[in-house]
Amino acid sequence: MPGWVVGLLGWMKVLNKHESNSALDVAPLLEAAVRGDNAAWGKLVGLYARRVYALAKSRCQSHDVAEEITQSVLATLAAKLGGGEYQELGRFEPWLFRVAMNRVRDHVRKLRHRPESLDAMESPEAAGRARVSENRSE
Repeated sequence: MPGWVVGLLGWMKVLNKHESNSALDVAPLLEAAVRGDNAAWGKLVGLYARRVYALAKSRCQSHDVAEEITQSVLATLAAKLGGGEYQELGRFEPWLFRVAMNRVRDHVRKLRHRPESLDAMESPEAAGRARVSENRSE
């Protein structure tokens, strides 16, 4: 794993120290990050982590889930950049936020398909009726 990936979580703490991405062309940062430049990686994280987090938080309404999604998206970015899979064609931001929305959708889907706990589904009254009915059939 490249050294610049190792500091992924540490960079989350410096988000407020970087300038807005509207005044910055990200192509040189992406190229530098691919070459292993830690400062470029830090700027990318600083420019986008808060926005990815805000998108996730607005959809999931959970700080913890939004943090997990943000970390997952940044890890995907690191893997794609480090593996040479991402090709900058001037569409970085849409790609990054599409990855983020896909993570949000995955989370929502997982919640919908997660079976409820049997304990939560069974009320005390239902449990009592089940025991009474078992005793009658014996």
